[in-house]
Amino acid sequence: MLSRQFSRLSRQLAATSSVAAQKGREVDMCIVGGGIIGLATAREINIRHPDLSLAVVEKEPELALHQSGSNSGVIHAGIYYVPGSLKAKLCVKGLRMMYDYCDEHEIPYKRCGKLIVATEEEELPRLDALWDRAIANGCTVNMVDADGIKEIEPHCVGLRAIHSPLTGIIDYQVVSRHYAKEVTEKGHEVTCNYEVASFDDVGGDYPISVKRDEIRAKYVVTFWR
Repeated sequence: MLSRQFSRLSRQLAATSSVAAQKGREVDMCIVGGGIIGLATAREINIRHPDLSLAVVEKEPELALHQSGSNSGVIHAGIYYVPGSLKAKLCVKGLRMMYDYCDEHEIPYKRCGKLIVATEEEELPRLDALWDRAIANGCTVNMVDADGIKEIEPHCVGLRAIHSPLTGIIDYQVVSRHYAKEVTEKGHEVTCNYEVASFDDVGGDYPISVKRDEIRAKYVVTFWR
């Protein structure tokens, strides 16, 4: 059922997530990359600065084809990250924000939960260390014994486990396309098959050279790993 919902919504959003770029278009900001980070950035910029004109360009024929659409699709609870780190803080906060966003926009997900299981005695200290980290990060977790494991997942066997009831699964390509839908509905461009070859600083503006035409932007946002 969940996979059918993902597929149906994905097709609907694919039909509305890409608009043709105008030749010689001038915008305030061009975002290079139509993955979930680029599209979330465009959405947030539009919320904070609604008067700015935006363009998002993506070289692939569809949005979020790489990491955004090829990951494991987990909504992580933030258990593993170092307490006090930005990753820990953003993961715990982002989990709740993602669920709220999906509920608001009727994006399907499954809050299936997760078990982190110690199957041998020597794994128990590592499990306890993860427990301490999860508590420090403010995660919603429970420690369960062997019987508790069986109650949650009858096919799982272990000595003890950390149960993370808020961990979920989702199709992040669907989320990405929904971000794009929000951006285009505000009158901005989100364009696929639009590979950036180079950009240059010309009098404070940045002409974005692409295969078939050019976008002139005051600001350019790119993402590098």
